[in-house]
Amino acid sequence: MLALVGAKVYPSPTEEPIPNGVVLLRDGKIAAVGKAGKVRVPAGADKLDCTGLVITAGFQNSHVHFTLSLPIDAARLNIPALRQLLTTVRNRT
Repeated sequence: MLALVGAKVYPSPTEEPIPNGVVLLRDGKIAAVGKAGKVRVPAGADKLDCTGLVITAGFQNSHVHFTLSLPIDAARLNIPALRQLLTTVRNRT
């Protein structure tokens, strides 16, 4: 078990950061995330002091450029079809 302790942890883009956070890793996977004192670091765990550092959740790059040379008429866009196209592009990248 590895404990990353003391960092500011951003668990997700929609949650508040956790100051003085703890991230526990077991077998290469996240086992727990939270504020120091609320997440118990097991005895014998290797500790890595991350004070002054930032840990973030993984990010997905969903920024896409379409290079179509077609004129776009916003009033006539087929929104369901456009959503399907964007979902397909996002899932393939």
